[in-house]
Amino acid sequence: MLLLATILVTVGRALGVVILPVAGPFQSGGTVPLVWTSNVSSDPPRFILELYSPTFNSRDVLAKNVDMYSDKMTAQLPDLPPSNDYIFWFVDPADSNHVFMNSNTFRITAADTTTSSPTSSPTTSLPPPPPPPPPPTSPATTTTTHVNTTPAPPPTSPPASPTSHSSATLSPPTSQSSASSKSATSSTTSGAIGPTSALPASASSSSSSSAVQPPQTQFADSTIQTTSKSMSTGTIVGLAIGVILVLISALALFLFLHVRRARSRRHARESLLAPQVYAPALHSDDPPLRHSETSLASEKPPPLVPQRRAALAQLREMQQQLAVNTSADAMAQRDGDLEAARRENEALRARIQALERDLQSHADTESAYESPPGYY
Repeated sequence: MLLLATILVTVGRALGVVILPVAGPFQSGGTVPLVWTSNVSSDPPRFILELYSPTFNSRDVLAKNVDMYSDKMTAQLPDLPPSNDYIFWFVDPADSNHVFMNSNTFRITAADTTTSSPTSSPTTSLPPPPPPPPPPTSPATTTTTHVNTTPAPPPTSPPASPTSHSSATLSPPTSQSSASSKSATSSTTSGAIGPTSALPASASSSSSSSAVQPPQTQFADSTIQTTSKSMSTGTIVGLAIGVILVLISALALFLFLHVRRARSRRHARESLLAPQVYAPALHSDDPPLRHSETSLASEKPPPLVPQRRAALAQLREMQQQLAVNTSADAMAQRDGDLEAARRENEALRARIQALERDLQSHADTESAYESPPGYY
């Protein structure tokens, strides 16, 4: 291999190119010593060292701004897959596609990952640390003796049921109670306090629980719960009253609108059913109309036959007038006042209908019936 590198360097100097002999194999993640020779002045003074693999079609940049005239360097390989066709490329920094020199192919093997951990087994085999020692029990013994020998003060807390409940909830662990019982036994044997050792452990637990949670706290908790309940009830009542007021207001508004609408409909119906007297404007060449007026307050009403005859005569005159108004000549003469003519015709038709109703009522009371003339 050394002979081949020497031959390549000699040929490269003769031809004026850069030759880069590389031996192998190398491990992935290791280092590679590089040596090259440059005799071409046109080559760039600095280059980028890349590692190329035709198998994986990959280009990995290993170093930048490498001095061409240093003629040697040590390249650090990244973690690469094993292959036999890796090549070093010298790339022009100005053009990444200009590879002005490359090495021969060489092999890169997988890195050796076997490691030893001699301290792992002793670490895992260590036993857990021992538990901390229990606290001294002499103060508990003294406290128990003081409670048993001194008369209890008057109760300042609520009834005994909350106190017993709190003592059961906040009682010390079993180890502490056993420790207190042991201390009580030891005090009995010493002879310092004999009679008090026979008391049960519930007295000490109740005294400790009363020291942890005073009665005032229970009163405060019950007061807070009562206040929250009263506030929630008041809120519910207020919401209910508000909803009821809104419903009552909506119902009152609906009734008001309904009554107002019914009243307006009744007024419109009465205005349509009320008798109306129309006085149409007649032309100078039209014959005058005669109006028959009857007085309801007169003591002696006229006979029915003359009234019927007068109504018939007036009906004929109105029918003739309506025929004249609806004729083609009249419509042509009144082309400028078409709206007035239409109102006049409507008034005549209304009057004709009223006269026909009067004639019908008269005909019901008479023995002989004379039918009104037809429309023209």
